[in-house]
Amino acid sequence: FEPESTAFRLELSVLSIQKGGAGDMNGVELSKAQQEQTPYYVRLLLRNVGSGNVAAHDVDPADEFQATDDRGGQAQELTLLGHFRPCESVEEPKSFTQGVSYETCVVYMVGHGGAVAQEEWTGNGGDAYSSNPIVWKAG
Repeated sequence: FEPESTAFRLELSVLSIQKGGAGDMNGVELSKAQQEQTPYYVRLLLRNVGSGNVAAHDVDPADEFQATDDRGGQAQELTLLGHFRPCESVEEPKSFTQGVSYETCVVYMVGHGGAVAQEEWTGNGGDAYSSNPIVWKAG
């Protein structure tokens, strides 16, 4: 990833796409619709392989990931506050400089017996990845 307005390069990896269990959500406040959905956990690795401090820019690269379900729809990302043991979300490091990496996890909710089929990185909206995302297939 190398947007025109910035001077950094990232190495992006989807480490795993894992189906969670309904019991994982015990104690999590969910809407009625979400209570009937299945959680999926997508673990990501982001590494700065170029010069510059990525954190100095307004874009958090982890926010540019999205999941697609097996019916072609966008899976609903669930933002959880605090610690969620099955899928810990980690913020971008304050000093995200060359050689620094971090892992984070995103929770998606999928309904009607569906599954996360792929994870995509779409860039920051102003680059070529918006129309031609990087895709990782599940399984």
